[in-house]
Amino acid sequence: MTELDLDDLARSSRGLSEERARVESLAFDRTGRWLAAAAFGVLVVYDLRDATRHAEVPLGTKRGVRSLGFSADGRRVVVALADEPRPGDAATLVVVDLAASAVERGLPEEPQRAALRDVTRLRESLTAWVVTPSGEAVVTGWGRAGLATFALTGAGLVTRESPLNAESSPGDVVALTFAGSTLVCQTDDGLYVDEGASWRRVAKETFGRGVLVPSRDGARVVIAGHAPRRLGQVFRSGGWILKLADGSVNFDPVKAEGMAPVAVTHDASRVWWAKPVERFTTRPVPLVVHCHDLAAGTFAQRLSDAKKAASTCVAVDPTGDTVAFGRLKSIGVFALSP
Repeated sequence: MTELDLDDLARSSRGLSEERARVESLAFDRTGRWLAAAAFGVLVVYDLRDATRHAEVPLGTKRGVRSLGFSADGRRVVVALADEPRPGDAATLVVVDLAASAVERGLPEEPQRAALRDVTRLRESLTAWVVTPSGEAVVTGWGRAGLATFALTGAGLVTRESPLNAESSPGDVVALTFAGSTLVCQTDDGLYVDEGASWRRVAKETFGRGVLVPSRDGARVVIAGHAPRRLGQVFRSGGWILKLADGSVNFDPVKAEGMAPVAVTHDASRVWWAKPVERFTTRPVPLVVHCHDLAAGTFAQRLSDAKKAASTCVAVDPTGDTVAFGRLKSIGVFALSP
């Protein structure tokens, strides 16, 4: 195991709330070489080849961090903030330029906010986002209100109706991804693909909320999580494999009570489930990671770390070789056995 120490950031983080004085979020780039961490109000990026810090950028906000994501070229990290004062009325995404080691901009910027207010009506908050394959823009989902695409380097903003509005169906946009160059939108009532002028529903099913990841060839997507059945509140957990060409769905159930899906491998063949701690705690909480092999139909524990430190968040790299998890003042990086 490699331990990435954050004690220097912890010592300089006075004034932060208990919820923020920790590792809040982790994300790997698509190669697995770079690891980004939001901790103690700072974005830190590590080169895992030698466990050195590549960038260290204060985020300049007291708001919490919800999630992180690299652009396709690895030059930028997008940080999704939480707890905005009024939905659509403040910067919700922070774009960090890694070469300059500086915050490049906050989105939406003032000229974009009026258009975004028309979408959100100041009632809906950010529920999903994804960086485009080109790395030039980020697509955001705002509950059931709609979608908005922000240019990462310019002032552009494109808004459009969500699939749910188009279908006049209740529910939220819960996840976004790209299968090749095609935008895929998961909602509370199914999965849709973007056909430019309209949305095509490829599956009408109550999928689990968790992770939504396409295979590299763009032919299928994997959805993993916990989902209630239509009738009653009996939950089912596992992975849904959906072929985009014909909308066929295979479901492979697992017993994953108390766990959350954290990653899917590049080839969409394995789902990683873990027991991250969602709230700050000083109690010893062991990290447990399970692998759900969708091809073999197996679900087995791959890692357990009982060190006396709290696990605050978990990320698995897209190759499925490495897991990183937040501790109170450090990040642990483990190699996963095949």
